[in-house]
Amino acid sequence: MKMTFKIVAFVALLSIYFLVSGATGWHSLYGRKLVVIYGFGAVLALWVGGEPIGMFRPITLRPIFMAVGIIIMLAVFILMYLTRDEAR
Repeated sequence: MKMTFKIVAFVALLSIYFLVSGATGWHSLYGRKLVVIYGFGAVLALWVGGEPIGMFRPITLRPIFMAVGIIIMLAVFILMYLTRDEAR
């Protein structure tokens, strides 16, 4: 169930991105680069950092990876939104 939720969230994040970006979301090289970086941020936020580290008090780096992934996705989304008309 948890993996299904993560896959649905990933597809939802990418579909929202494609809905807002319009035709430039995949048809230009610049748009493809932004989609790949956005997808990388989504993967960081959803899947990376769950393994515990440390011997005596194991912790995970999940919150750090989630924050970095969200920041990457926000930055790319803002960059796409500001440059989508010029990329056509």
